[in-house]
Amino acid sequence: MAILRHKIADHYRKSGQSQESIDDASAPESNPFRPRGKWATPPARWVATPDQLAENREFWTIFSECLGKMPAHLGQAFQIREMGTITVEEATKLIGITPKNLAVRLHRARLLLRECLENKWFRSNHRGST
Repeated sequence: MAILRHKIADHYRKSGQSQESIDDASAPESNPFRPRGKWATPPARWVATPDQLAENREFWTIFSECLGKMPAHLGQAFQIREMGTITVEEATKLIGITPKNLAVRLHRARLLLRECLENKWFRSNHRGST
């Protein structure tokens, strides 16, 4: 992983593009929040409980598809931090970014994941059923 990370960093150094500019390019287009911090479009209601969703293979297939469609650096940060059992400090060392950048990546990944799951699962014919 370290060798790959260094090769990627070398590639972007040679092309004159920093990792932060790549992160900015994958930022969601519009602000999903109102000025006071509430959702502009509230999340879709869940019909199933989280336990029922955890046991549903079709849900996990769609979840994996959504995770795979997001930019690689966002998906990597989400998988390492949210689906792994490592701390923020360990995740930032592994990826080679600052804690603030990790927080930004996680925020963007969650927004993209929310949008994808709502479109492909919660607002589709599945409606969270098992």
